[in-house]
Amino acid sequence: MENNEMMQSGSTDNTLYNEMTDIHVSINTKELKSMASWAKFRGIMDIIVGVLSSLGIITAIYGIPQIIAGIKLLESASALQQTIQTNNQAKMTEFFSNHRQFFMISGISTIVKIAFSFLIIVVWIAFFFIFFREIINQPELREFFNQENFSTF
Repeated sequence: MENNEMMQSGSTDNTLYNEMTDIHVSINTKELKSMASWAKFRGIMDIIVGVLSSLGIITAIYGIPQIIAGIKLLESASALQQTIQTNNQAKMTEFFSNHRQFFMISGISTIVKIAFSFLIIVVWIAFFFIFFREIINQPELREFFNQENFSTF
């Protein structure tokens, strides 16, 4: 039985889900070439942005995973190009494996960027309130905001 039949029959044997399944899809070669080109462009851009992000000590936390994701996407694009040229199914499997890893690493990098952004916002708000408190506590400002100065209005 194929996986579809196993799912319909209600079998609880999960060993078949871990094995490879043949999936036959007809996709225009032009679309695949376009996908490979865009994946290559995006991979290069991810590597460049990752390198620039890694120049800072703290920002390297999300820069390095972005570099790795860019490399995986370049490998994915290369495997797709080889699949188009040779019709090699093993290269198509490699394409999907690298593409899955790209999305996983990109997702982790995105979560780190969001957490880092929230941390930066909290730090900036804390600095703002500390700075504002110091300004308010200056004697010249207290004297200026005294009730006597505003009694003429």
